[in-house]
Amino acid sequence: FFIFSMLYFFTAAIKSKSTKKAVVSSIFSGIFTGLTAMTWGGFVFPVYAIAGFTLLQVVTGKVNRKSILTQFFWLVSFFVSDFFTNRYSLITVLAFQLNILAFVSSLIEVYISPILNKKIKDFDKLPSGVMSVMFAILVSFAGAMIVFSPSYTFNQIKAISTYLTDPLGGGSAMGQSVSENQQPFFDPDWTTRIGMYYLVIMFCGAILLFHETIMNVYQNNLEPLKLTLPYAIFLLVLVLSRYKINDSITYTFEPWYQPAYVILIGWFGLVFISDWKKGADFKKIKKAKLLAIILFTILMIAARGAVRLIFPFVPLAIIVASYFFVWVYEFTKKNVHDNFYKYLIYTTIVGVIFVLIISPFNINIGKLKVSSYFTQIYAQSPNYGPSVFGDWDEGFRWIKENTPEDAVFVHWWDYGYWIQSIANRTTVTDGGNARADWNHLMGRHLFGGYNLSEVHDVLRELSSPDYFYVVSDDVGKFYQMERIGERNTYYNLLLVERTDVNNIQGTNTTLFPKIIVYKPSTGAIIVKEDFTINGKLFAKGETYVTNVVVPYSEETGTIDKPYALVYNNMYGQALLPINGFCQERKGCSQVLNNGVPAYFYIIQNGAIWIPNKAAQMFMTQQYLSLIHI
Repeated sequence: FFIFSMLYFFTAAIKSKSTKKAVVSSIFSGIFTGLTAMTWGGFVFPVYAIAGFTLLQVVTGKVNRKSILTQFFWLVSFFVSDFFTNRYSLITVLAFQLNILAFVSSLIEVYISPILNKKIKDFDKLPSGVMSVMFAILVSFAGAMIVFSPSYTFNQIKAISTYLTDPLGGGSAMGQSVSENQQPFFDPDWTTRIGMYYLVIMFCGAILLFHETIMNVYQNNLEPLKLTLPYAIFLLVLVLSRYKINDSITYTFEPWYQPAYVILIGWFGLVFISDWKKGADFKKIKKAKLLAIILFTILMIAARGAVRLIFPFVPLAIIVASYFFVWVYEFTKKNVHDNFYKYLIYTTIVGVIFVLIISPFNINIGKLKVSSYFTQIYAQSPNYGPSVFGDWDEGFRWIKENTPEDAVFVHWWDYGYWIQSIANRTTVTDGGNARADWNHLMGRHLFGGYNLSEVHDVLRELSSPDYFYVVSDDVGKFYQMERIGERNTYYNLLLVERTDVNNIQGTNTTLFPKIIVYKPSTGAIIVKEDFTINGKLFAKGETYVTNVVVPYSEETGTIDKPYALVYNNMYGQALLPINGFCQERKGCSQVLNNGVPAYFYIIQNGAIWIPNKAAQMFMTQQYLSLIHI
């Protein structure tokens, strides 16, 4: 609601011919922008779109005093929202900084460029809007160097490139650690969530919308193709560069993804300058459609960069896809005069909409396969419901009934909203991640703490919470905890691959006639510590665990010490003992001091590989109960 209200009022502001109405609309848009920012970090995407729109307005010479007032009151009302929450320092947010740049560009274009044009010879050799933006960039760059620092300024410039592929994380461990922030592939991530046929219509709608946006600049419908076709190719590269995992199409187009931005912007710039010199009037570009196409493009780039951003992309994708049908309808109404063909096209439009959206039947004719949205939604609806049930619900209700009402819980951030809403208890962190640095502290010094003194220090830093909440799910999340905490020491999960006959030399094949073979879920485990066995140095980073074998007796239910099947770059394959092994609820035993430096922790249907360094951490010592290591 907030984001669409923000865009509605901003569109109303830029379309209004009344300065007073434009100012009022811009204030409402700024307020809704602030409310969007309070509820979702993705507020930056429409804010990026507004910055891009404003800069293009400057470049094409469409800014005036009314648009400056619109920008000013939007920025102020948005900035005021920063006083009601400490979630952001807006002045350090790149999207907000780009809008400041756009506002400075507008001021230069309206108030300074006319003066410079009179006093400087050949100032009008380039469009004044281009000169204004270039001057604003220089001023803003110098200002940022003074107000912040040179390193901060250059990092912000570098961040623009990083955000193209990692729009939420910006390259940070925190951003990249969240599974929903991982980069999707067109097939299956986009196609399963949106649908292939719907995506084709969406692409057609986007290209038509772009073409219609710039069409008034030119004398005929063919001239805009020199801009429309490169834009269509850019969208194609954007999709095909993440087409499918391990696919030749992906390998072909992925290297062209970032260069495509440079090529597209460079080509647009050349065409703009060339056509401006020929007298093309770029002020005729339609404002609302320009904002829509910029926002669509930004959200499409974002959806390519993170799985979770497919969802905010879908509403705009629906609007753009709908535009395709609107365009076909209007084109038919204007250009097709024979009623038979006119109504045939109208019927086809209705039929396509019915088949894609409304029809309760799947279509399967040869290679033509269309899954009914109605059928999909009907099939999925029974699975939707509360996200907390069973043991989770029972656990949170136990907390509510057995802990003080003013108790404060510390835990990995995932469970914050659940504990707040169901157990009705205060938490240090939650899914909003208002203090992302606390996740770093918790990963490094709480879960990854090497002694109780370190743990106590970080708990005091986190305002001395009363309870530490940890569950079995955190074992699987320990990898991300330590990445965010920059320990880079974490567990690995292994799964049972098969059972076999015990032919391992040196083991008691009579007591343990069989072996269980475990396989790392990642394919192989990189050993990150040097170790020596029989005078051979197995160097870290050059030794990989490919399997673990455990001798066992099916009759007695007992097991013997495990062995790691390793591959070393120098020595090749070898079967080596592991320093120690543990069993759920039975504790751990030290096998060797000079084996593979890890503990093998056996759990139901699998095992956990615990490197020696991780074995000393608070999470391992207390939750996995490796207390006697």
